[in-house]
Amino acid sequence: MAAVAFRVAALLGERGSSDTDGGWTPEALRRLMVNLGMDEQRADTLASTASAELGKVGSEMNFVDFLRWLFAGEADTSATGDPADPSFGHSLRGVSVHHLSTELTRRVEAAGLNRESKIYEFEPKVIRPAGERMWCPRDQQLGAAYVDTLRGADDVGMATIMLSYTWGYRLRDITDSLDAYCQRERLDPKRVYVWICCLCINQHKVVASSKSGSTISFEVFQEEFGSRVRNIGHVVPLMAPWENPFFLSRVWCVFEMYKATSENVKTTIIMPPQEEDDFRKALRDQTGMDEVWKNLGSVDAETAQVSVEEDRKSILALVARGPGFKEFNAGIVS
Repeated sequence: MAAVAFRVAALLGERGSSDTDGGWTPEALRRLMVNLGMDEQRADTLASTASAELGKVGSEMNFVDFLRWLFAGEADTSATGDPADPSFGHSLRGVSVHHLSTELTRRVEAAGLNRESKIYEFEPKVIRPAGERMWCPRDQQLGAAYVDTLRGADDVGMATIMLSYTWGYRLRDITDSLDAYCQRERLDPKRVYVWICCLCINQHKVVASSKSGSTISFEVFQEEFGSRVRNIGHVVPLMAPWENPFFLSRVWCVFEMYKATSENVKTTIIMPPQEEDDFRKALRDQTGMDEVWKNLGSVDAETAQVSVEEDRKSILALVARGPGFKEFNAGIVS
């Protein structure tokens, strides 16, 4: 039942608006479930019962309402969370460094991947599936962010740092860097909570928006990221590889740095241990430093990459209206 239900949910989400103008008759739902492999009698019972219980006899049902009804006995509907956990459903909820290094790593390996896997490789196999059967605590829709699926202070809590990174980083780049940061600063990994967009933004909504051909506006993203920079108050850029950090080539990372510098937010650069060792060696031996200064000196917000061109234009306009590119680029390097 669960497997068929989720296949129905996926197809409803993709076809709901285009094939049915947003509504489904009981007969249309019955045919869909049969086509997906459900027994005809079971499909007929489900469709007619849903129609009656939702008060839609003789009329069309909204597919989201049908999903809510369909998953009522199977999905994790505990959108209220733990009363003792004030972070549940909060926009600043973060994942502990301990969880990233242990449980998330275990889940990635269980999915047939490993610590060398990049975020964009394990996001559809590990991150999104974790919340697909849970109601989002913020909008009560099916599909929650990974962070909303976690319970217990050792795994989740109000973010203490915000990681600035790219989805092209490997899992081990992130976990090793954060573990080393906690060790260096003598912090408990179970009490350092990281706001990291791939885990803390509802990826179900991002994917649904992309599939529908719509994009989340720059203004929304600006508020989402900008408010977190301000309210968390500590941005941690991941610098890897040390001689030419990926994050400096991504416009949203540049935007995060812009917000951090313009609002005097604490910034702490971290590196994977091996990268840090190589960096220290280069400092001692003066080998490769020319390349470092060359790359740092070439930081240019105007050439940073982004997946949505309109976002790049909006961010560049924001910088242009503010400090200007020359001053901004110099501020990032410093």
